[in-house]
Amino acid sequence: MHVFQIHDISKILASDSRDLPWGPRWNFHYFTEPYFGYYRSDDPWVIRKYIQLLCDAGVDGLVFDASNAILYHDSYKAIFKELLGRTAENQRSLKCTFLVNSKAGEVVSELYDTYYTKEEYQDVFFMLDGKPLMLVDESKISD
Repeated sequence: MHVFQIHDISKILASDSRDLPWGPRWNFHYFTEPYFGYYRSDDPWVIRKYIQLLCDAGVDGLVFDASNAILYHDSYKAIFKELLGRTAENQRSLKCTFLVNSKAGEVVSELYDTYYTKEEYQDVFFMLDGKPLMLVDESKISD
């Protein structure tokens, strides 16, 4: 997600306007200003900070919600780059997986081809029985 305009729900609701200044439909809206300020989801500094906070809190991994069949490749790649950097520096890191639902066959294929088949990303995924984990209802994938 890339923020070009900021639509902050807490500020919208706090305004005195009778006609609340909501952003355009389908635009991203912040619930309130984030701790590190408004940022893009592929900002390396913010990603590093959040990964560090998650690791310090004992979190083991991330589940990317791809259940609506919308994929954020720029963000995933930025996160993977930071995770791999931590691993290369012998720092605790996180493992990742995707949760897939809508258009499951298409989404699984795209994720598999883009990430799971690439050697450069192998260290970022949760593994189960020696295979990378992806959370998807098998019955939703057609042959």
